[in-house]
Amino acid sequence: GQSAKDREKLASGQQPHTIVLSCSDSRVPPELVFDQKLGEIFVVRTAGEALDSSAIASIEYAVEHLGSQLILVMGHTSCGAVKAALGTMNGGDAGSPSLNKLVADLHPRLKEFASKAPSEGVKAESWANAKGVAKDLQERSKIVGDKVNAGALKVKVALYHLGSGVVDF
Repeated sequence: GQSAKDREKLASGQQPHTIVLSCSDSRVPPELVFDQKLGEIFVVRTAGEALDSSAIASIEYAVEHLGSQLILVMGHTSCGAVKAALGTMNGGDAGSPSLNKLVADLHPRLKEFASKAPSEGVKAESWANAKGVAKDLQERSKIVGDKVNAGALKVKVALYHLGSGVVDF
């Protein structure tokens, strides 16, 4: 799936089977985690799987124009964006207006953890965030929500464990 011939074949179009929304963390490349080749998955990466208009639009594009019938929202253990969001739940500064906007997107999904000590590797918080992203995506995108309601699209959630490489679904 990575030869010159494979690239040439994909030059005329793509039909990825799955859209993966994953964290930007350099240790979590979905193509490697799932052993996928060129053209097999459509990957959207934002820190903490934050849902801004560009991420949503990218997913909508793949749903509408590429025929993908599965969206996988994949969080991971020890997520720096989740840690930053937890550290700013009570009005703290993440370091810049853009970072503050990013962690603000995660805050509603993490509110149940605001007064608790973080779990080991922020595993529970990262699961909650990924599940919340999957739900928010369906609510914030009419295209995704309508396709899910019609049974033409599924949204699943996973958590990648940095230490072991295991993905839980």
